[in-house]
Amino acid sequence: MIFTTRRGVRRATRRNREAPLAMGYKHLLVHVDAGDRAEERIRLAATLARRWDAQLTGLFAESDTLGRSLVGKRSPQQFGKAAQRAAAAFEAIARTHRLETEWWQLPPGELDLGGVAAHYCRYADLSVLGQPDDDDGRVPDDFAAQVLLQSGRPVLLVPSSGHFEDVGRRVLVSWNGSREGTRALHDALPILAGAEKVLVLAAQTPPSRRADHAEERSHPNVVRHLAKHGIAVEYQPAYVHDGTVGASGVDVLNNVLNVSAEFGADLVVMGARGRTTVPFPLPSRSTRRKLRSMTAPVLLSA
Repeated sequence: MIFTTRRGVRRATRRNREAPLAMGYKHLLVHVDAGDRAEERIRLAATLARRWDAQLTGLFAESDTLGRSLVGKRSPQQFGKAAQRAAAAFEAIARTHRLETEWWQLPPGELDLGGVAAHYCRYADLSVLGQPDDDDGRVPDDFAAQVLLQSGRPVLLVPSSGHFEDVGRRVLVSWNGSREGTRALHDALPILAGAEKVLVLAAQTPPSRRADHAEERSHPNVVRHLAKHGIAVEYQPAYVHDGTVGASGVDVLNNVLNVSAEFGADLVVMGARGRTTVPFPLPSRSTRRKLRSMTAPVLLSA
């Protein structure tokens, strides 16, 4: 494991000086590799780190295999050159944003790349990762899932296509009252506090099918709870029956995608689930779909 620290010049903005200390991330981590999408993630992570006057750590984690080959390996020299290119891109972008930085690098040959990376993500407030990309063999398909399920920290997943200059101005919260959804909601509080608009899309059973009104009463509580943090939200129920929403019959995830597009969300917040297996945990089917289907950045917590 390689650690390097570089301290840049930081100038706190008026907004950051006045913001409560608890309402901002102070250490962001971005996964860096030699792929084409790495700079997109770095730029977004740097923008967010600048917003909160946070340290930005680059974590180089990449497989040493040749594409999808199970036996072909890159030489240590090839791996080292890839790491150098990635570090140079990271430092150039961080320098432009005048950030305090660190560089962490996993050595070649890690068999459980996502699980090892997850240990280092535990020391960051938020980790910025890329969406699984079937066309890029540098990173295992389950990398983001393993970091999400094993790190115990929120993950900001950047889609594998599109440009995302900033996130957190118009935020859609996918809410169902679950433990994972509650975790994601509270992990996202620093972002929600600075958002221009927040829409809570609450999945619930239709009133005519409820045995009592406990569920109906529980969902508006999230509105009152966020109001105590100074966060005003719009609330939109999504009535779910047999896994589908409303007369359209679309499933819950597709409904989230549709509503987020209509709302113009630049960020979606939602929970994720996994199950404990040997040798490593596996994401649930719905979580696998979330990781692969999102077309806007999504903050996930498990």
